[in-house]
Amino acid sequence: MKENLNVKEAYKNFALKLFNRINQEWQKDKLVIGICGESGSGKTVTGLGLKEVFESKNHKVTYLQMDDYFHLPPHANHENRLKSFDNVGQHEVNLKQLEEHIHCFLNDEDAVGQECDFTKNKFVEKLLIFKEKNVLIVEGTYLGESKNLDVLTFIDRDYKQTLKNRIERGRESFDPFIEKVLEIEHHIIKKYKKRSDIIIDPNYNIENTYA
Repeated sequence: MKENLNVKEAYKNFALKLFNRINQEWQKDKLVIGICGESGSGKTVTGLGLKEVFESKNHKVTYLQMDDYFHLPPHANHENRLKSFDNVGQHEVNLKQLEEHIHCFLNDEDAVGQECDFTKNKFVEKLLIFKEKNVLIVEGTYLGESKNLDVLTFIDRDYKQTLKNRIERGRESFDPFIEKVLEIEHHIIKKYKKRSDIIIDPNYNIENTYA
């Protein structure tokens, strides 16, 4: 992305390009879109930008984040990782519940989920509105594990390339332990690239996929 562009406007323009790509190849009554990538790669801003474009085209969208599907809230999850690096990985996430919620969306049924309150370090109950929605956008690190996505989008930026973004975001303490966690995640997440339908390169260009 060119440095002289306003970031918000640049993401908006990119989201429109991504929408056009998806709209051209996947036209379904109910569409499930996944956006995966490493920490700080731009999953959330890409997902929210895409949501905004879909809504501007009169689609009814529900947006889910994998942060809300962890078994433990952030501080407890961090403490669990400190006990052993074996605790890092997709098993930290309630993927079964996520699949159940995707199933609810496809069947036009509302569901009860949870939302992560990072300030209070806890999960709060949240009603997920799926009735009469025709697009579901889900973003998260381990979405390559899902078998129920129509479109899997992979942001191809690793934890070293996203270092600046993560420091500026400031949601987590920066230390060598965190970098080790991200290295472990990297080796898990990179395999999702070959499973993806759309690949976004480090400069936010849409590449040809492996398919």
